Amino acid sequence: MKSMVMTNSGPIHHGRFRSIDPSSQGLLWLLGGGVLGTIGIVGESTIATACGLIVTLAAGILHIRSSRAAWRNDHRVASLSGAETGAWAWRLDDGTTWLDEGFRRIVGINDHHAFGRFDDFIQRVHPEDLASLHPIIESGTEGRGSLDVVLRFRGDDGEWRPIRLLGGVNDDPGMEPAIRGIAMSCGKMVGGNAGIRSNEELIRVLTQLARTNGELDSARLDLEHRNRELESARSAAVDATRSKGEFLANMSHEIRTPLGAIIGSAEILAYEREGLDSPSTEPGRRREFVETIHRNAEHLLALVSDVLDLSKIEATRMEIAPVPTDVGRVAEDVVKMLGGPVARRTLDLRVETDPDVPPLLLVDPVRYRQVLLNLVGNAIKFTQQGSVVICISWDVESGQLRTTVTDTGIGMDPSVLERIFDPFRQADGSTTRQFGGTGLGLAISRELCRLMNGDLTARSEAGVGSTFLVDFPAEKAIRDIQATERPAIPDGLRVLLAEDGPDNQRLISHLLGVLGAEVETVENGQEAIDRILGGGPPLDLVLMDMQMPLMDGWEATRRLRNAGSGIPVLALTANAMPGDRQACLEAGCDDYLAKPVRRDALGAAIAGILSRQISTRRAG
Repeated sequence: MKSMVMTNSGPIHHGRFRSIDPSSQGLLWLLGGGVLGTIGIVGESTIATACGLIVTLAAGILHIRSSRAAWRNDHRVASLSGAETGAWAWRLDDGTTWLDEGFRRIVGINDHHAFGRFDDFIQRVHPEDLASLHPIIESGTEGRGSLDVVLRFRGDDGEWRPIRLLGGVNDDPGMEPAIRGIAMSCGKMVGGNAGIRSNEELIRVLTQLARTNGELDSARLDLEHRNRELESARSAAVDATRSKGEFLANMSHEIRTPLGAIIGSAEILAYEREGLDSPSTEPGRRREFVETIHRNAEHLLALVSDVLDLSKIEATRMEIAPVPTDVGRVAEDVVKMLGGPVARRTLDLRVETDPDVPPLLLVDPVRYRQVLLNLVGNAIKFTQQGSVVICISWDVESGQLRTTVTDTGIGMDPSVLERIFDPFRQADGSTTRQFGGTGLGLAISRELCRLMNGDLTARSEAGVGSTFLVDFPAEKAIRDIQATERPAIPDGLRVLLAEDGPDNQRLISHLLGVLGAEVETVENGQEAIDRILGGGPPLDLVLMDMQMPLMDGWEATRRLRNAGSGIPVLALTANAMPGDRQACLEAGCDDYLAKPVRRDALGAAIAGILSRQISTRRAG
């Protein structure tokens, strides 16, 4: 019995010589015809050349027919022809597509042309499946990746058929670049509304897609919102940096200008004393220089106070202390304080108080005066002629105190009204150059009004003038203002001054002497303790500088209290930041006074301490 095995070429029968297959015979005839034709050409024989060409043509026809027959008879081809499969290719260089007969059959394409355009191929794909095809196209054009995807193709009869495409990119350098593969039918689909997925799966996919799109939109909106916030914060930071830079430049100008006047006037008084005292000198010349020093020193003190007040407000440490106050009198005092510059101009500065305003209202007189000083000072600065009027009214029903400061000055454009209340800001840079100022006064005034449960607003018109409105509640006072006045300092009050600075020692000793006190001085805390606890004439009061060498005022006061001494201590310090007063009181001091020391403030502080004593304490 003959044994038989299957090979790529078909069955092979063992036990006999295998004959040459038709394909090989065709190749041999092609070779022979080519040799015969070549001999005829070389030998210039027309007959040999013609015979060679005839043999070559016949051999070619024979080879083609035999190759087709072998392809049809191959068992692999036979198995594919019996299945719902096909082959396809897409050339990447020119976009040409090749669809074999099997592919055209399972899709339902009646066109017998195997080659076509890629556009025609895409138009047969279901629109819902194009999203699955795009990544394949992108990876194919980049020369990478393989594919395994099910797409719905429309046949010439209008029906959609699911086709599974398997293949990949051919990376053989010897072949043209193309995506090649096979196609297999996944079953028949009837009508254009049929789909691979069930309705439930399709709904689930669409729902997930909608949810994903919603999340993407939400993320996009959030990102856009954050970008706007970042841009706003960046703009605010740039604006704040520019404003503070302008503020520092303004502060430098505002400090150096009065310092120049103070130093120059002091030099004239010190080095030209004999010339000022000569009979030819204009009377009052010396007093003029003294007043210049005093006026510019007050300006410097106001600058420092503004910065400290702003720091207190930002630290929420500013305190409001309402007491029975004659608000009309406070306004009149402000007019007297600022009347000097007005006297040299044709400017009407006056106070108009409504008759309904009670004689006394519960107001913090210090902060109310500070607000009026800022507003009236600005009005005078920006008004060369016309009037500056302070109007005070009080609503009986609401208990609201309203104070307006109206001027006929240069005015402002309404667009800059809110900006002028920002710290370090003025209407514009030209305002600072022409009129000076730090841009802190209005910001502080508004915050003070809000601390008093009110507000500060403004209205203005360029070239016409401005009006600033101060509103806050103020109850009608019950107590007589005389009850709040502090007693005078008794004559012969014995005071120990602990101060290390010679200039301050001389100044404060002089002020105490003017108030009728007898003064002893020491230079540090240890000397103060030795004097108080070591015996000597009894003392009534200690003025303690808090920053001294060897032993500071805090430590000295604590040691005095620990030693049982109850002598009143008035703290003197150049520190005026939020919390400094409380720190002094916690150390054992009875009150606190910030430098520079003024006579009236010193007298009021001493009288206040003495008024709180049941009897005058004497150390002994």
